[in-house]
Amino acid sequence: MKTVTEDIKTGKFHSCYLLYGEETYLVNQYADNLKKALVNEGDTMNFSVYSGKGTESAAVIDLAETMPFFAERRVIMIEDSGFFKNSADEMAEYMKNIPDYAVFIFKESQVDARTKMYKAVKAAGHIAKFDKLKGDMLKKWVLSVIKKERKNITMAALDNFLMRNGDDMYMIKNELEKLFSYTLGKEAIEEEDVEAICSTQNFDHIFDMVDAITLGDGKRALSLYKELILLKEPVSRILYMISRQYNILLQVKDLRSKGLDKDAIAGKMGLHPFVTKKTLGLAERIKREDIKKAIEECVNTDEMYKRGFINDQIGVEMLIMELAA
Repeated sequence: MKTVTEDIKTGKFHSCYLLYGEETYLVNQYADNLKKALVNEGDTMNFSVYSGKGTESAAVIDLAETMPFFAERRVIMIEDSGFFKNSADEMAEYMKNIPDYAVFIFKESQVDARTKMYKAVKAAGHIAKFDKLKGDMLKKWVLSVIKKERKNITMAALDNFLMRNGDDMYMIKNELEKLFSYTLGKEAIEEEDVEAICSTQNFDHIFDMVDAITLGDGKRALSLYKELILLKEPVSRILYMISRQYNILLQVKDLRSKGLDKDAIAGKMGLHPFVTKKTLGLAERIKREDIKKAIEECVNTDEMYKRGFINDQIGVEMLIMELAA
């Protein structure tokens, strides 16, 4: 992250960047910052985006070989291409001979460091991995956002806020915007403000939905899913939260098997004790192999609807039924 920030500050850029990791908020933020620094506002001639596993190396290379039009650079952003999971020999070879005027920005959700593309980008440019912010790091970020609004927050209010919203930075940012509007004219955000604005309803729905799935209660799981849709929760966010819940379950189960107690697990994972207690109860009831299978199915569903093979809402509905079977 520091390298990307320094490149933007100095105006000296690498020829390619790979931004990836669990925290899509940071991936998107840094990719957007790079774009703003590299491309003049409104310049659609010299900035192109390719998205999905259908991206063809030949088409990308052909564009990269085209000189920029009345501009210093041609910037190409490539999202979730699969180049860093599967063989992309042609693209990997091209990374060795990128024209001086071209800059590639790769945004990927899945990356294998053993692939030729990963090694090629590492040699030619810069790779930045964005993990989920946990514990004190997440608190520090939240406090920085609050400070930019020239507000303060009590520690009780901050702990309550994070307990209700987890570690999803998109959700946190949205909830903070609500808080800022609600506390307009106030200098400090207090616990009663958090309780008035930040609902745990969606988190509870997700947890209860995963709970119903593990019990094989597909009818209840689907009912909760439809309630989330009615609450205007985006399908992509619901799928992300299901996947996230299973990932948390896997980590909690592994830490428990190593002999860690509830407080130690909460501290290591940056989870609120209340959330840890609920998750431990669920983790004790579900097998490790079933958790891993659920995570894989979440990834498959995400790929299927992103590639247009299935409708997103129906895809997640089918996923819920399959996991609850």
